[in-house]
Amino acid sequence: MDPEGTATVMYTKANGTLTSEASSRTRIAGTEITGLTNGTTYKVEEASPAYAIKVKAGSESVVTNVHNIFFTVNTEGTMLVSELRGAVESLEGSVHSYKIKTAGYMDKNDTDTVNQDDLLIVYVNGSNTMDAVYRIYVD
Repeated sequence: MDPEGTATVMYTKANGTLTSEASSRTRIAGTEITGLTNGTTYKVEEASPAYAIKVKAGSESVVTNVHNIFFTVNTEGTMLVSELRGAVESLEGSVHSYKIKTAGYMDKNDTDTVNQDDLLIVYVNGSNTMDAVYRIYVD
């Protein structure tokens, strides 16, 4: 705790050390956290991967489910690519950009219709490589 008695939020890095920088947090590669102080209570929770997405508040009628383990997105009926892209956002606060592609990885335009088995591609923090690929299921 800091001098005012409020909890100081700390995150882990892959090497098990602590950081106060949320953008530097990663999953621990090993099994130990170093830099802990005896007598201090710590809250430990698994960090969501930077690519993880969620349904944007108010868009539950567009995207009905996101599954970050099975990499699937369920949509409600027919919609445009632009509508789907606007209905999801980062789960943990990373900056994302999204593309929708066909199952054969052909680009779709914002005015194209989303179809069963199209793919939602997630790019994190300006990355030029695909950080995650979610299969789209149209309900």
